[in-house]
Amino acid sequence: MPTRFDIATSEFEAHLGAEAVRLLKNAFLALLAENKSVDQASQQAFSRFFKADASEGDRAIAALIVSAVARIWSRRAAAATLAMVHCDSVEFARALSAAIAQELLPEGYSRAGDKPRVAFVVAGEIRVWRDGEETGLGEREPTGRGIKRDELLQAARAGSFDILVNVNALRCPVLSKTP
Repeated sequence: MPTRFDIATSEFEAHLGAEAVRLLKNAFLALLAENKSVDQASQQAFSRFFKADASEGDRAIAALIVSAVARIWSRRAAAATLAMVHCDSVEFARALSAAIAQELLPEGYSRAGDKPRVAFVVAGEIRVWRDGEETGLGEREPTGRGIKRDELLQAARAGSFDILVNVNALRCPVLSKTP
């Protein structure tokens, strides 16, 4: 199945604004200076905004980050049969999954006007939203800690999900899949 890797850096930065981008960049660079790996620095730079004890300013930036990614996904969803978003932290992935589950599929999508079917996947944890409500997995969808990447992707390709949000669980930084 043809796949399109799509990194939306400039769109993301435009939605966030210069000040929020500067904060993220400075946090990332400071973590790199502490001899963190690129992956560790990226994860820690983002996760700070999504922590339970985050400051009011950090929570506002978290909301901007989620909103930016949700808007970018929404604009691109009509051209995709399945989208996968890779997040750098579990907290970010949870917040993004819940937010996207409340969006409406855009014009041009086969189920335009409906809420997307969202799967949140982190290692063995799977959460699913259908019609804007968190539900369990369907009968024909993979379950349990032994879930295999291919099984989940097969369920998604079969139309069980419109979007997969993951944190290293699927080890694939795909942002969208073309028909």
